[in-house]
Amino acid sequence: TACAIGRLNEYAQVDIVTAVGNDANGNTIVNGLKENNVNVDNVERYEGNSPFSYVIASNDENGDNSRTCIHQPATCELSIGFVDKISLSSYDAVHFDARHPAAAVRLAETCVKSGIPYSVDVERPREGLKELLANARVVICNSNYCNLILGNRKGDDDKETLDRLRQIIREQAPQAALAVQTLGGRGSCLIRLSDDRDDDDDNENILLQDEDPNVPTVTSHDGALWCSVWGGCQVVDSTGAGDAFQGGFITALWAY
Repeated sequence: TACAIGRLNEYAQVDIVTAVGNDANGNTIVNGLKENNVNVDNVERYEGNSPFSYVIASNDENGDNSRTCIHQPATCELSIGFVDKISLSSYDAVHFDARHPAAAVRLAETCVKSGIPYSVDVERPREGLKELLANARVVICNSNYCNLILGNRKGDDDKETLDRLRQIIREQAPQAALAVQTLGGRGSCLIRLSDDRDDDDDNENILLQDEDPNVPTVTSHDGALWCSVWGGCQVVDSTGAGDAFQGGFITALWAY
C-alpha cells in the first residue's frame, strides 16, 4: 500500500512506520520502499529475521490459477517505545493495516489526541483491530470480511451487500465517515456514514462512463457509489491487488 502511494508521489508523500530485521531480507524491504518513494525514517531495525513472504503463482493448461504463499514471520514486533518518539505534527492522515497491533493501537490513540484522521485496512479479525476501528474515519474492507463476522450471505444482491456492510460499520467503526468494500470481479462500493441511510431510490444513476468500454463505470444506487472493474485484461494473480487499490484510493481521498 505504501509503495502504491509512493508511485503517486505527484499527489502525496508517504512515510511508513514498521519494524524489520537487520538481515538481508530487511535490507531488501527497506531498499524496495526507497525505490518506490516511501520515506523509511520511521522504520525500526532489530536483530533478527524480517517478515518476508514468497508467492508462487501457477496457471495450468485449463486456465485455472493457484497461489502458494511461504511466509517467514518476524522475530520482533514494532515497539511502543519506538512509535512514542514519532511526531505526527507534519501528517495529514494515517493508514493502518492492523499489523504490529500494540504499536498500532498506541499510534491510533496519538492520532485521536492530535485530531489526525485515520483509515483502517480490514482483511480479517486480528488482534487490535477492534481498538483500531473504534475511532477510524475511513474503513476499507475486502469482500469476505462481512461473511467472517456475520456468516455467509443468503443472497447475492447489492442491497444485501450494503446492509451487511452498514451493520459491520455501525457495530465496529461508529466514528467512520466512509466505508469501502472491494467485491472482487464485481468491482467495489462506497457508502457515506455521515448521513447513513438506506436510500429508497432504487434508480441507477451513471456518474462516470468513458467511451472506452474497458474503463470502469461509476454508478449511484441504493445510497452507495459502485465502481466496476477494469476490462480488457487477464488477471494472472491477484496478490497485492487490494493493497494497490487502497493505495490509489487513499491517495485520492487524502490528497483532495
